[in-house]
Amino acid sequence: MVERRICRRSSAGLPLRSRLSADEPPTEVQTRDLGGGGVGIVLKEPFAVGTTLLVEMDLLDRGPW
Repeated sequence: MVERRICRRSSAGLPLRSRLSADEPPTEVQTRDLGGGGVGIVLKEPFAVGTTLLVEMDLLDRGPW
């Protein structure tokens, strides 16, 4: 597979929460890696390309999710 990223990625295992819509309960997920062009996350279920995914990150020093 040809690498198309222009920004370097670093491994990261940060806790996130994700959901497909604001009215459903969040699912806890983990980041795989982070970079200037985005974040890789590990999901429990696949979803279709183009699906909007809501992601919440706990910033630790700024209150709850």
